[in-house]
Amino acid sequence: MTSRGLSRTWIVAVVVFSWLPLSHLPGSEERSAASDIESARAAVLQLRAERALLRESLGSPSEDVLGGTTGSVTVEAEYRFSSDGDRDLDTYLWLWAEVGDDSRDPITGSFSGRLNWDLNGLGRRGGVIPAEGSAFADYNAIENERLTERVYTGYIDFNRAGPFDKIRFGRQFHGGYAGGHFDGAAFFASLWKETYLQVYGGVPVNYHELTGEDPFATDRIYGGAVTYHWTTDLSLFLDVQGVRDHTELYGTHNDYLAVLGFSYDFQSCLRASVIENLISGEQRDLSGSLVYWSSEHDFHASAHYFWMPRKQDDLAYQLTPFADALGALEPYQLLRLEAVKGIGGHFEVGAGVTRRELIDDSDESLSNNEYTQTRASFSVIELPIEDLDATISFEHWNTTNDDEFSLGGDIRQRLGRRHVLEAGSYYAKFKYRQLTLVDTLNVQTYFVRWRWAFARDLSFHLKGEVEDAEDVTYNTLSAAVTLRF
Repeated sequence: MTSRGLSRTWIVAVVVFSWLPLSHLPGSEERSAASDIESARAAVLQLRAERALLRESLGSPSEDVLGGTTGSVTVEAEYRFSSDGDRDLDTYLWLWAEVGDDSRDPITGSFSGRLNWDLNGLGRRGGVIPAEGSAFADYNAIENERLTERVYTGYIDFNRAGPFDKIRFGRQFHGGYAGGHFDGAAFFASLWKETYLQVYGGVPVNYHELTGEDPFATDRIYGGAVTYHWTTDLSLFLDVQGVRDHTELYGTHNDYLAVLGFSYDFQSCLRASVIENLISGEQRDLSGSLVYWSSEHDFHASAHYFWMPRKQDDLAYQLTPFADALGALEPYQLLRLEAVKGIGGHFEVGAGVTRRELIDDSDESLSNNEYTQTRASFSVIELPIEDLDATISFEHWNTTNDDEFSLGGDIRQRLGRRHVLEAGSYYAKFKYRQLTLVDTLNVQTYFVRWRWAFARDLSFHLKGEVEDAEDVTYNTLSAAVTLRF
């Protein structure tokens, strides 16, 4: 790894960790999985609503007409290769499913997960261990297995069960402010009008904890959350969580997190919130946000402030997942301002700035840097022809030792009712490949995507991408079929 590459290691830490309240920091795949699951669930609920309307139009109230299970399954093949000989061929199977309708059925269920089969496996040049230099090594490769699986959620809900609104058993996410991915049970109840309670417990799910024993033998997670809607505009919440975590490196931790805060709606277009996090009775961080939106003026703006006055290092993995890789985060504060303005229905301008400062600038290191990030975008919507959108975006990073920027644009054209074509290109002065510690300079990226909905619930996706750097070219080709049911 070059000295220049080493000097930029902090970028990954900054992007992945430093801008979020630490109570919202599961492992990287956990976090993306949660996001993917929520997106898929939203699509499932939309499909369910569409089918309810169709049943109504058919004059049949029976769910059996179209089936009681909704979801989607995607099969994808991805081939990556570079000009210096690296190769990687993977296939994926993604599945999301919702069984039943919790607004009507006493018992419902949910499942989401994926399978990854590494077709070329150990045959790739450089092997699959990141330190051996393969540019395409990823978290699947760490496990040194050709076939890896992830079960993100798999639970059964008992709805309107006695005094409880819902009782859930299985693999799930705690949806409160403390977060948490675990195997266990959760109980949901409306104690009285405008007051909602959740109590849960089980074994935490850690996909990428570097050291540790069988979590079912050593680890536990438990807690509860209560939300009180004091008025129509003011909500108060308290989320308490205990975590027992054992690793070979750090030993056993018993940590307790308390998250308390409020949100308040000023009229109908301005919302403020404040969140305080405490670890075992001591302050960990404080954050506040202010969001304004106006449909009349096609305008949205937000301000977010985050303050962490104490060093964070070897707590339980669920509370400091970065500790295995980075060791610690030094105290810092962060301010982010963002705004988006629509103009005349066909144009949109966006801008934002983020400033991160260390409480003590002598603590600056590879993974704890001060920086200022600025970004801007300009979009043209349905001009000069219908269903054509285009965007130009710019991003600049200014750090203590360096400046980096990227500039790019893309277009999106809908062709009839069944085809969507996207293409674009962007330039990055520097691009970092997380996990492999490989960086590339002066990277020009080109991509094209095509989506073909050849049936109402069946679609085909094709993507190609080329990253042309100073001394190497990386290429990606992928094809996928998605079935919604």
